[in-house]
Amino acid sequence: MIYRSPYPDVEIPGLTLPELILGRARERGDHPALIDAETGGMMTYAQLAEAVDRLAARLHEDGFAKGEVAALCTPNRVDFPVAAYAVARLGGIVTTLNPAFTAEETRRQLDDSGAVIAFTTHELAPRSRPAPGRRQRSRSTRPRTWSPCPTPAAPPGCPRA
Repeated sequence: MIYRSPYPDVEIPGLTLPELILGRARERGDHPALIDAETGGMMTYAQLAEAVDRLAARLHEDGFAKGEVAALCTPNRVDFPVAAYAVARLGGIVTTLNPAFTAEETRRQLDDSGAVIAFTTHELAPRSRPAPGRRQRSRSTRPRTWSPCPTPAAPPGCPRA
């Protein structure tokens, strides 16, 4: 039996997620795009677009390619979408890891997903190290990390090596 919604069909635009979300971000400028309920950290649409552009450029320079997987292991913070949108902008795939995972569970997901880079917080970084012998994009053995915005007036956390 086929069920039909009583509501009209939703038109799905032919855009990527970053194009859909960030397409008019600069027009929205200083309006809040993301607000961290816990810390009060805020990122405007203009800051979000700039941070995504910077990170996508860095990932591209580092050799991250379309179809590769990036792991994100972080609590809910305003920086999470920066990494997710930058990866998606380059045609990459995001796999999310639960911050409550044990180191073994994290390693298993990194291996299963084939992630070539991991974004995490400093606190969770020890769990996000790739298994010995795994291909990495980073020039060091440290996973890429970012710091959350400590105050509402702070600039957006920029993912960094």
